Amino acid sequence: MRINFQKYTISEIFIKNKKKWIYDDIRRMDVLLTPEEVVRQKVIRFLLEEIKVPKHMLHVEAPLSYYHLESNRRADILVLKKDEVNGIPIPLAVIECKAPSIVLSNNNYECFEQVLDYAYPLACDYIILTNGEETVVAAWDFEKEQYRDIKNVPVYDEMIKNLHQWLEE
Repeated sequence: MRINFQKYTISEIFIKNKKKWIYDDIRRMDVLLTPEEVVRQKVIRFLLEEIKVPKHMLHVEAPLSYYHLESNRRADILVLKKDEVNGIPIPLAVIECKAPSIVLSNNNYECFEQVLDYAYPLACDYIILTNGEETVVAAWDFEKEQYRDIKNVPVYDEMIKNLHQWLEE
């Protein structure tokens, strides 16, 4: 799937300690500008502007331990929803961002395994894997008990209602 992330801008670049940095408005901190960070920032803009995810429902560089998992790993971006029982934010989608130099096609299993390693224990309904040029989007199929590719990223309200179109129907 192709999403035009190039149309999204990142915050102003500044130099600190002879390195390029930007301010991340979600994390409310300065972050080192790497190719992966550029992709992450553009995906955040896409989620806010196109998918209409409320800003407070994004968790960037989310420690998995925050969600009661025994892990020191971090998910690039989690889209959250309110739990129907107690109203606390829980993961709805996990997004793994890669540098543009990382090829996702040709069955790059390592990238897919990483996003699945986050998605399964977090019980995410959606997974998104992108390098800013190629994007894979999948949703949990409750009947087949596996993730299946979908045609596009649903807007936030549709994600919450689990409304999407399978890539192959």
